[in-house]
Amino acid sequence: TIPYDNKAGLFWTALRRSHTVAPSVLLSAEFWIFFLLHIVVFIVSHWDKEWVRTHRWFMQLDWDSVKIVSGITTFFEVFYANQCYSRYIHLYNTTRGMINHVHDLCHYFRVFLGEAAIGHSRLGTRYVIVAMVLHFYEMKGRTSHVDLAELIGMGLLRDSELTVLRATPSGQRSKAVLAWCSYVATKGCTQANTPPQALRRCTDLTLLVNASQQEIVDTLSLPVPFQYFHLLSAMITMNLILWAFIMGMNESFFSPLIYFFSSFIFIGMMELSSQLSDPFGIDEVDFPIDQWMRQCTDMMVEMVETDFPGGRAIMSSLANEEPAGSMKGAHNIVFLQEPDAKYLDKAHFGTQGHSVRTTPPSSTGAEGRPNRGCTRQCF
Repeated sequence: TIPYDNKAGLFWTALRRSHTVAPSVLLSAEFWIFFLLHIVVFIVSHWDKEWVRTHRWFMQLDWDSVKIVSGITTFFEVFYANQCYSRYIHLYNTTRGMINHVHDLCHYFRVFLGEAAIGHSRLGTRYVIVAMVLHFYEMKGRTSHVDLAELIGMGLLRDSELTVLRATPSGQRSKAVLAWCSYVATKGCTQANTPPQALRRCTDLTLLVNASQQEIVDTLSLPVPFQYFHLLSAMITMNLILWAFIMGMNESFFSPLIYFFSSFIFIGMMELSSQLSDPFGIDEVDFPIDQWMRQCTDMMVEMVETDFPGGRAIMSSLANEEPAGSMKGAHNIVFLQEPDAKYLDKAHFGTQGHSVRTTPPSSTGAEGRPNRGCTRQCF
């Protein structure tokens, strides 16, 4: 995803070229073929008007007839784009939900297994990470034995595990590793003597991760039917050809410019919809899987390896020393600073019933402490 400022203005946003579909459209051959057809019609209609009048039955088109085709094509294309975007949002929510389930599973490993089965906690966490990596490898088409061997160099797989995964079909590798994770969770809970609900919750979270992965695969396997895509492509092609003729016959010299942007929008919408339909590639709108996996891995390692501040031995003493109302200071946190009101029109705001601060905001609070906003990023 690309961050952008929605307050930058329509004009400057429209002129932006980077991180848009403009390069893809302008590099496509079909865009320039349609535009060249329009230019040929435009030049012929203005170069030899006598020939155009004698061949009016061939060159002249009625806008009323084209409006029907254009209206139907626009509706079909907007519907297709909406379906692709809905699919994009669903894949995003499912993928982020899967990552959240992984975080929860790692949290349960650390809390319930603790120091009594810390090795099982680390092993289960490694298997979960491997299952995630294999799943995203499959989404990106990286299913060869060479890709699996890369996990050896990363320290995520052992030689014996690699041998088993190489003999496993590519679509079942992540599920096999999740099964290993369940075995480790069962053994770890037994060794740590955890409550019965701990193992049940770990198993439920593992199944949720597996269900999320399967839902992603099923969604990608069911795109908009090809028959619909075929009809839509035919309608757009016919519509752009009709526009090339009818706008080329127009006497205004702005016709090529209007046709250029009209065809750019139609082809650009199709290009954007195609990119949204599969967000696991290398397009601008695709999910930042590498970034998500780095963040996920860092957080999981932090959960497993980080203990209670000062060690668990002092937890009871800290709890006994915790004063009443220690959390009340949270109401002083300020996430967004108010704008300075000294430049506001006092007369205007006075008529609106608002109070106006006529002096600059003080840099200190009521007790002489500095007023600072929250310095931590909020998620």
